[in-house]
Amino acid sequence: MKSSTPSAKAPSGQLTDTGTICSVTEDEYELLTAVWEESVRATHHFLSEEDISSLRPRVLNDYLASVVLRAYRDADGHILGFVGVSGNRIEMLFISPESRGKGIGRRLLQHAISEMGATILDVNEQNPQALEFYLKMGFRIIGRSPLDMMGNPFPLLHLELSAPGIQKCSARINERDMEYFIQGDGAPVLLVHGALADHRIWEKHSAFLADGYKAISFTQRYFGKRAAVVNDDYPFGITTHMQDLRSLIETADQGPVHLVAWSYGADVALALAIQAPHLVRSLFLYEPGCPAYLNEDQMQCFMSDAEEMFGPIFPIVAQNHLEKAARLMMDASGGREGYFEEQDESLRVHQLENAHSLALQMTQTEPPAITTEQLNQLRIPVALLRGEKTRPLFRAVFDAASDAIHGVHARVIPDVGHMLPLEDPAAFVQLVRTFIDELDQVA
Repeated sequence: MKSSTPSAKAPSGQLTDTGTICSVTEDEYELLTAVWEESVRATHHFLSEEDISSLRPRVLNDYLASVVLRAYRDADGHILGFVGVSGNRIEMLFISPESRGKGIGRRLLQHAISEMGATILDVNEQNPQALEFYLKMGFRIIGRSPLDMMGNPFPLLHLELSAPGIQKCSARINERDMEYFIQGDGAPVLLVHGALADHRIWEKHSAFLADGYKAISFTQRYFGKRAAVVNDDYPFGITTHMQDLRSLIETADQGPVHLVAWSYGADVALALAIQAPHLVRSLFLYEPGCPAYLNEDQMQCFMSDAEEMFGPIFPIVAQNHLEKAARLMMDASGGREGYFEEQDESLRVHQLENAHSLALQMTQTEPPAITTEQLNQLRIPVALLRGEKTRPLFRAVFDAASDAIHGVHARVIPDVGHMLPLEDPAAFVQLVRTFIDELDQVA
C-alpha cells in the first residue's frame, strides 16, 4: 500500500495544529481503513472502484496488522491520518481528505523518520502530488518497478531518504574560534540552544528544516563537552553570548536570519534583536527565562519558583558535584523527579558533558537591563510560546513579554512543558515552519 498526498503547508492564519501522534489499537483498524479509503478516493484516481473494493478487506484484515502504526489525533481524539512502518520502510501514509494541507502528513512523516527509523518507501508513479511531497521532504528516487506489489500495471517509484549533508564551518568570533553547522538551503534559520546543551540538541531539528531552509546551529561560548577557560573580557552571561551571536551572523554573512531559540538561548536572541534588529528577520522564542522586564507581581512569582527550582542546586554546584547538579537541573526543568533518567541516553550524555557550564551559569553576571519600552519598540515578527505545563517562572516571563512586545504571536501549547523541543522535535519544527511560512505568505 502506497501513500496518499500530504501537504507541507499549514492553512493561512493557523499557527499550527494541536494534535498528537500516538499508537492505535486493533479495535481502531476500522477507523484507519475508513481514512485509507477516503484518502485513496481523493488521491489515487488511477484506481477503479473495483480496485478499491478489492483492496479494502486486505487493508483491514492483513496490511494494518503487518506494520507498526502511529496515528495523528486531533484535540478531540479523532484520527485524521496514520503512518505504518515495517523495519525501515514506510508502507502506508494516509491523511483524511478534509485534513490535508494542515501539516499532518509532514508531522507523521517526520515522526516515522526520527522515532521509527524509516528511510525508504515506494510511491505510485501515477500519484505526482505524493511524489512531489516526498522529494521536498528529502527523499530521492533510486529505482522504478513497472508493476505494483500485486502485479498490477501501476508503476512504483522507489525512494530513499537523502537529507542534505551537514557543512561544518568555522569563524573567528570575539577572540574565539567557533564552529557552526549548516544543513539545507534556503532562508537561514539560526538555532540557539539553552542551558546544559550545545549544537547537538538541534541535529533532528536541522534535518527536518533542511528540506526548505538553511538550518544553522552552533555551540555558545563556555558550553560544549570541552570546557573552556573563562576570559575576563567575555564573562559568562547574556551580553557575552549576544555579542558572539551578533558577530557570528555578521562574520558568516548569514543575516538577516530567522532566530529560533529556547530558554536561556531565547534570552540571548531577544537581546540581539533589541541591539541589532537589522540582523533578525524574525524571532521564534520558546520559554525565555530572563526576569529583567517583569513587574512587581510577576517578579514575586518568578522569585518564589526560582528559589524552589534552583535552591537545592546552588549548594551542590558550590561543592563541585556538577553531574548531580545537572541531573537535578533536568528534573526541575522537566517538572518531575526522575525526568533526567527517563530521557534517551544520547540526551543524558550531552547534558552531563555540559555539566561544567552550570557553575558559570549559577554565578553569571547580571543580565542586560532589557526594558518593557525596548520590547514594545520591537518591530520584528515575534512568535512567543510556552507549554501549558511549564514552571511558574517561565509563565511569568511569558506573560511579561507577551504584554510588552508589539504584535507578538503568543501561544500556549497544550499538554507540554519546558522540554518540548527535546521531547518532540518534529512538533517543535512544525511550529517553527508554520510561523515562518506564514511570514513568507505575507511578504
